Amino acid sequence: MRLQSEGSLPQPKRSYRLLESWFQDGDVQQFLKVNRYRDLLWFNREAFDQMLGWTLSVAVIETAANPLCGADEVAEEIVGCYDVVQQLQQAEEASGYQVEKLLELVRG
Repeated sequence: MRLQSEGSLPQPKRSYRLLESWFQDGDVQQFLKVNRYRDLLWFNREAFDQMLGWTLSVAVIETAANPLCGADEVAEEIVGCYDVVQQLQQAEEASGYQVEKLLELVRG
């Protein structure tokens, strides 16, 4: 799942779909250090923050490199990607680093 918009997909839906794809990917789970403790799934804060940073960086590069997008479209898309990352950072903190709580907070 890419961070960039998918047509008219609203921001909360983009955020949830991104998280859902991350937590379904075994390599991403390993990077995020997803683990089970007392019947709850947890993730590592630092790894999650790093994943958000790299995801945003890739989105900015891909968006800026798109020859079909004008400057206004590029700026709008980058702001949209940043908004998604901010939403995920706020939910991350409120989740107490529990996977299910994070998904619930983003799902709304």
